[in-house]
Amino acid sequence: MLRCHVTALIAAAGIAGSAPAMVFAAEDSASPARWCATSAENDVRVRQSHERAIARLAAAGKTITTATADIRQRYGLLILEDVDNEVLNFKQPFDLVGQTLRFTRTGDCCFDAMRESLQFDADVGPLAATWDDAWGQEELALPFSFPFGNRVYTTMYATSDIGVFFLPQSQGGSSSQHLSVDFFDPSARITPLLRDGVWIWPRNVDLHVKMDADSVTLTWHQRPPRTDSIHGIDQRFQATLTSSGEITFSYPDSFNWNTFGLVQVVAPGTVSPMAAFDFSALTESPTSVEGFIGEPFTLPEFSPQTARDIIQARFGELVDDVDLFVFYQNFYTDIVFYAGGYHSGNVLHMNEINLSWNSRDHTSVSVLQHEVGHDWLYFGLPSGTGAHPKQGANTPAAFAVHTPFDGSAMGGTFWLDNADGTFTTLPYRTYYGFSWHELYLMGLATRAEATDWWYLSGVPGLDAPYYPPTSSTFAATRNDLAADVLDVVDPEYPNAQTDFNILFTLITRPENPVRDEDLANVRRKMEVWPNAWSDSTGGRSTLRVYFGELLPNGDFDFDGDVDMRDFGEFQECFAGAGTPTAIGPCRAGDFDGDTDADLDDFTQWDALFSAECAEPAFVVQPVNAFGCEGHPVTFTATVDNADSLRWRRGGIDIAGATTATLEIDPVTSADAGTYSLIAENACGAVMSATATLKTTEGPQVVLHPNEVTMCPGTEATFTVSVEAAGSYTVAWTRDGFAIPGATGSSYAVASAGPADAGAYTAVVTDACGTTESNMLIATLSPPCGGLP
Repeated sequence: MLRCHVTALIAAAGIAGSAPAMVFAAEDSASPARWCATSAENDVRVRQSHERAIARLAAAGKTITTATADIRQRYGLLILEDVDNEVLNFKQPFDLVGQTLRFTRTGDCCFDAMRESLQFDADVGPLAATWDDAWGQEELALPFSFPFGNRVYTTMYATSDIGVFFLPQSQGGSSSQHLSVDFFDPSARITPLLRDGVWIWPRNVDLHVKMDADSVTLTWHQRPPRTDSIHGIDQRFQATLTSSGEITFSYPDSFNWNTFGLVQVVAPGTVSPMAAFDFSALTESPTSVEGFIGEPFTLPEFSPQTARDIIQARFGELVDDVDLFVFYQNFYTDIVFYAGGYHSGNVLHMNEINLSWNSRDHTSVSVLQHEVGHDWLYFGLPSGTGAHPKQGANTPAAFAVHTPFDGSAMGGTFWLDNADGTFTTLPYRTYYGFSWHELYLMGLATRAEATDWWYLSGVPGLDAPYYPPTSSTFAATRNDLAADVLDVVDPEYPNAQTDFNILFTLITRPENPVRDEDLANVRRKMEVWPNAWSDSTGGRSTLRVYFGELLPNGDFDFDGDVDMRDFGEFQECFAGAGTPTAIGPCRAGDFDGDTDADLDDFTQWDALFSAECAEPAFVVQPVNAFGCEGHPVTFTATVDNADSLRWRRGGIDIAGATTATLEIDPVTSADAGTYSLIAENACGAVMSATATLKTTEGPQVVLHPNEVTMCPGTEATFTVSVEAAGSYTVAWTRDGFAIPGATGSSYAVASAGPADAGAYTAVVTDACGTTESNMLIATLSPPCGGLP
C-alpha cells in the first residue's frame, strides 16, 4: 500500500546576508507531521463526511453493503451506481426551473412573494458586459433609481456571479462566502442565484441589460467554458427591477445537477441572520415575507471513503493491493474545488469529470499528477503553511512531459532569470511533472540531484499558491537554497515505494446515468496517465491501472469464471426476474447495454459460456493527429473479429462513419476534438483508444527569441520553440537574408563581431504553412568584463 513520506519544518538560509527563509511548514515545529492531503482541513472534512455517511446508514438500519450499490464495468472502467444514497447524502436541489418568482413591495421591510409560470423576457437588450476569465468577482455599475428598504438607491452593481448589489463589492463585503444559511453580509443585494465566486462560476458570463425610466431587466447568460467542458452549463438567469420596488426572478433553462447557491433578497440594514425560505412552496397567492429572505440550494455530500468501502466489500482481496482509488462522477458534489487527495483510505476525489479541464490539453493528467504528489508533499514557499508551492517558486520539471519548459504539477513555475534583477514566466502554462527537489522528497532522486532550486520574494502577488500569470516579468529578489536544506528531510529509506496500483471508478446515480462520453472521458485518462507519470519521474516510478480485471462478463457470482451457476443467474434475469430498474446481479446480464436482458443478451451469453467467440480486439489503435485546415486528415485502426464499426467524435456517433478508416476532408477548426472507434460483435462492444485531432493553419511559435546584447568575441545563442503539425524546418535570417546553415531551433554565434549585429528572425515551415517569429535585435556592446 502507498506510504506517506515525512516533511518537516525547515529554516533555510537564503542569500548571503539575508534573513533565514521559512521554506517548509508543518503543523508542529517540534515534530514532523504526515501530510497526505490537499490540506489538513479538507482531509478532516472528508473523514467527517464518511462518519456522517456511516451514521446516516446506521439510523436507517443499514450498513456499508453492495446490495443497493450496483457495480459493473464497461470499457475496463469500474462503475458504481449509488442507488440508495450510500455514497451520497443529497440535499436540497434547485427546483425553480421554468418558473418566475415575483416580489411586490408592501413597505420598507416587506414584500408579497409569489411563484408563477415563466415570465422570461426574450428581448434581453444589448450586451453590456462579458466576463470570460473572471476568477474573482467582476461588477458593472448601472444608474437606476430603486427603492429598497427605507432608502432609494440611484446606482446598482450587477456582478459576474449572478447578483445585484447596492454598494461596490470593495465596500459591501464578499459574495463568495454564501453557501451557509447562517452567513451574514451587511451589503444589500438581490440575487436570482448567488454562486461560489472563487472557482469556475463567474467565468464565461455575458450580461445583457434592457433599461427604461420604469424598469431594468438584467439577463445573465453563462456559456460553457469551452466546447468539451462541463456538460449542462449553458444557462440564463433574469432579474427585473421596477422603479416602484417590484422584483422578479425568472429561470428559463434546465440546470440539471450543476446548480448550487442561494436565491436572496436582502434589504439594507438587515441585522438578523438569514432564515431558509422555501420559494418552491410559494403559489400564485401572495405570501408576506420580510427582511433577509433566501433559499439555499446545496449539492450532495460525497464520501469517497464510503465508495472505497463499498468496492472493498464487493471485491475483498482483489483490491487489497490498490494503492490509490481514483473517483470521478458525472454530477457535482459539495466538494466544489477541482480535486482532492486524501490520505484516509488512499483516495483521490477528482470531482466532476471535466470541469474546465480536459484531456485534450493534457491538464486533466496534470491534476492527477498534482493530487498524487500530495501523498508526499505538503509545503509552502517561501514561508507559512500551505498545501502548495507559492507562485514565486522556481520549480522546473526535472523530466519534460510535453515541452522542454514544463513546470511542476504541484505549483510554482519555470522561471527565466533575466540576470538584471527581473524574472519572466513563459507565455503558456505547462505543469505536468515534478521538480528535482520534489522527486527527492518522493524518494525518487538523490540528494545531489536536488541541489539547484530557488524562489522569489519581494512581490506580494507571488506569495499566493499555485501558478503565476503567463508572459509576465517581475522585479524580485532571488533566494537560492543550499543543498543541505533538504538534508533535514531524508526520504531515502529502504521501503520507499516506487510502483503503484490504481483503480479508477466512476460514481453515478439513477438520476444521472452513465453516458458513453463519460466513459470515454475517464477511459482516456486511464490510458494516458501511466505514460505521463513515467515520463514525469524519468521512469523511476510506475503506475499500473486496473483495466477490466475485476468483473469478468457473465461472472454473476464473482468467482472468476463463467459456469453453470452463473447460467442459472442469467436464466432468472432472462425470465423476467430482472427488470430495467432492478438492482444487483441482473444488471450484469445486460450485455448490450439496452437496460434489459433479452435474446440479444442471450446470444452474447451463449458465446461466452461456450467460449466459441471473443470480443473484438484492436490490433492497431487510432493515433493523435494534426490537421492542416483546408486539407484532409485520416484516422485508421485495425480490428480483429468485429461485425460492425462506428466512429465517434466527443462520444457521439458520426453519421456514415462505419469503416476502419475515417477521412475528414477538408479539415476545419470545428473538427478539432477527440475521436474513437467502437467495434462490436455478438460477444460485446470494445472502444478503441481515444485519438485527438488538433487543427492548425500553420506552425505556431510558442517561445520567441529575446533581444540580446552581445559581448565581442563571446558566444551568443538565439532560440525559438515551436508547435507544429508533425515535422518542421527552421531557417534563420539576419536583416532579411538567410544565414547559410542556420536551420535548427537554436542559432549560435561562436565569436560575436560587428557583422553579427542586426535583426534576426526564425522562419518556421511545416506541412500546413510558414510562420515567422518575432524579430529580435542583436547589438554589440563595448568590450565586456570591465576591460578598457
